[in-house]
Amino acid sequence: MNSRESPQPQSNEVLVETHADLSRRYQVHAVTIERTWRSFDEEQRIRAMVAGSNNAKVLKHRSDTSMGDICFIIPEWNLEDIAKSEPEFLLDLFKERATRSLIEQYHGGLNGRPGDYTVITSSMSTHGIKHANHFVNCFTLFHEGESYGSSYEIDADHVDEVVAGFRFAIEAGTCVPQGTGELILQRQIYLCQLLSSIVEDILEEASQGRKEVTHTDKGKKIVPNTRAGLSASSAKARLSFAYILKSAQDQRSAAQEYLELLSSESDILAHEVNIWFYTRSELLPDDRGRRLQAHTDKYISGAFCEAITASYKSSALWVYLNGLLDLLQDKHVTKIDRAQILQEVSNICHLQYNRAKNVFQRQIRVETGARWFKRVAGAYGSDGNARVTMKGQPESLTREDPQLHYILRLCQPQTTPVDAIGWIEKLHDLYERFPSERDRLEEREFESLSKLAVVVEFVNDLSITMRLPPMSNKKGQKFLTGARVLEDKLTEIKTKIDLRNFAAPIDSLLNPEMAAKALQALNQAVIAETGGKMEELYQNLIQECCAALQPSAKPVHPEESPAVDTTWPQEPSLQKSERIDVTPDEPKTKLKTRADSKSIRNEPSPIDLSASTALAPAQSAPAYPLPVSRSTLVVFTSLFWPTSPKSRGSITWASFEQAMVELKFSVLPKYGSVYKFEPTDHQIARKAVTVHRPHKSRIEGYQVPILARKLNGIFGWDQGTFVGKD
Repeated sequence: MNSRESPQPQSNEVLVETHADLSRRYQVHAVTIERTWRSFDEEQRIRAMVAGSNNAKVLKHRSDTSMGDICFIIPEWNLEDIAKSEPEFLLDLFKERATRSLIEQYHGGLNGRPGDYTVITSSMSTHGIKHANHFVNCFTLFHEGESYGSSYEIDADHVDEVVAGFRFAIEAGTCVPQGTGELILQRQIYLCQLLSSIVEDILEEASQGRKEVTHTDKGKKIVPNTRAGLSASSAKARLSFAYILKSAQDQRSAAQEYLELLSSESDILAHEVNIWFYTRSELLPDDRGRRLQAHTDKYISGAFCEAITASYKSSALWVYLNGLLDLLQDKHVTKIDRAQILQEVSNICHLQYNRAKNVFQRQIRVETGARWFKRVAGAYGSDGNARVTMKGQPESLTREDPQLHYILRLCQPQTTPVDAIGWIEKLHDLYERFPSERDRLEEREFESLSKLAVVVEFVNDLSITMRLPPMSNKKGQKFLTGARVLEDKLTEIKTKIDLRNFAAPIDSLLNPEMAAKALQALNQAVIAETGGKMEELYQNLIQECCAALQPSAKPVHPEESPAVDTTWPQEPSLQKSERIDVTPDEPKTKLKTRADSKSIRNEPSPIDLSASTALAPAQSAPAYPLPVSRSTLVVFTSLFWPTSPKSRGSITWASFEQAMVELKFSVLPKYGSVYKFEPTDHQIARKAVTVHRPHKSRIEGYQVPILARKLNGIFGWDQGTFVGKD
């Protein structure tokens, strides 16, 4: 037999991955799903089905032909059977599709129902449905194992020979023409995806406790819905102010934690500088294809400064936004006061959105979207970087490369937070149907996309709950004006400072001593230029702006502390440190991307960049070690025991989820790649924690200390918290 694998796209690969995801969700969430679904009334069930449907359309009943042949492929997915009948129908379907193997589902359903093979072949003979593509001499094999549903094209000269050899498989129905096989795979994929979608809606309802829910940008939906946007008229329900405040506090904590890690973990600092160095606008060609000689060491100092100042700006915006939300809680706030504060909130939200969008575009333009951006020769922005513009029309990619189309839409200057919701939603839909599309992105691209999704979702929630006014270029400009002045000074420092003695090549920063000296040199340059440290400058600006917005009060001096929480914890003083010489030195050797490194976890840095995260844990560590299973002990040992970047292990996301479930946490998707772990046993933990699911679902490298620091900061967990069960 001389056969070769079919050149057609292999639907079975998509199916195997989506089925594995559904099975994992059942293992982790089955109890919550059953409890919540049983609590739904008919209207809530209908909303849950519509939220994850194509263009808000769902079959009314099994014979509903208004959506074409879909009723012959997945007839059971209809409102009459799922939303208007007893809850057992969906729960049984969920259990069947999540717990039984694909080959078992192929041959037969639960309680004597027909299997997927019978459903499709019956529809083909009775209703005449067929696949849109015509497959010549192609067959699909269905058997247990990784090659389940694989298709093959047979050489024309050997068709009779191969068919004779597969006679028993053909008679048993496990070898079928590919047109039939694709329909069977399509049915199984659709049901897995639709069930995954409705599970997310149910989990979000369980997590949020909302009275009215039309779900939006939840990270991984199946098909587009019709959500309008960020306006108060959106179908999404208004959230409580307490929920918004908690979300803002979570974002502030996350930004501050990362600042601390930049000063305490040398490999994270080097990683961040590498990203900023290799995504500079100078690396792009201009409209004539000319490139600058931008891979020299002299650009490292600027990239170092940008990495640090960008993290400070993000943290400062979240600190200020939290301060504004605190002001809104003041009982003395008048209608006029509230209008002024809300205008400031609106402007800061848009500033934070534009910051996140610019970071995202910076990652995309040098990799996935490189052909769609150009450098404007001789033109520079206020940040001192070469100006970049987009070329071409993204809509031309709608069919050819939908992922790139949606990504470029997010990068366009005219894309507002309202517009961004729809494009992010489309990306999530695409990734649910074709998970391999997500893997085409670089890790840094996916991370910046996830962070942008978080900001967009927060702005959406805040806009709906607070009824924010539109952004204004005239009102609420005090912080924006002060921030621009400060950023201009920091840009001037970036163009002057020379850190090549410590940061060239970039992997020099993996040495804790070099990292500390580079940070101290930047700190001294900022003090010399502005008279204060970076965190002090932002702190003063935030306090001055909050003081000016105090209820029914005239602006006060910055030294008069406002009655809101805008503080950044004090950083350690620079003791026994000498001034660093930052004069230029001879150019260093060619840049490398990898090198051995040591952690600066336990070595005091001359400058504590966090200045905002030296916070005591939200709760003290358990008074006695917690006995856990061997697999869970391995997870937390990998997180808390590494003594250097080189000794860090790798943890799968599924392993971390299972470990948290063992500690009696429920796992609830929020938005983007963000998941919320909610404690159900307050003897172990009293607070929830939100965590980003990493690209390709592995926690490794610099992500390990980030997660460990978060768990320590919230729960007080460390090396001595967990022990193996006897």
